[in-house]
Amino acid sequence: MTRTPTSLTAPQDLGPLAALYNATNGPEWYRRDNWMSDRPLYEWYGLEVNADGRVVEITLSGNGLEGTLPPELGELDQLKSIFINGNEELTGPIPPELGRLTNLRELTLDRNDLTGPIPHELGNLPNLFGIYLERNRLSGEIPPGLLRNLNRVKLGH
Repeated sequence: MTRTPTSLTAPQDLGPLAALYNATNGPEWYRRDNWMSDRPLYEWYGLEVNADGRVVEITLSGNGLEGTLPPELGELDQLKSIFINGNEELTGPIPPELGRLTNLRELTLDRNDLTGPIPHELGNLPNLFGIYLERNRLSGEIPPGLLRNLNRVKLGH
């Protein structure tokens, strides 16, 4: 996507991204290029943005995240894909607030150390096409609404 000076940083996304950085020990990530800087979000490592500068994808796979996923991620209302997998020190529950991400098509949280039940709020994601939660320590049932549009599901181990 071509970037112009008008597609800089969407201020409404800064708070949730700062929460993610702070909750997961961002200063120790393997790659954190431009995070928490005044650079446009499309220059921050692991982010993709749309023409309005809104975050549509987070890719922080195998990046040394440790701590917990913050509930503020649910405020990234243009998000279509989350790839936060392979971070073995990422613990705690999946935030139920992710159920507010109605544009989300893919949720990839496998190979972390997440615990607790799969939030029933994930059943509110009408566009979710793929969910990958294997190799965590999750419990409970798959939320009934979650199965509407799913094509790819991985829950093993």
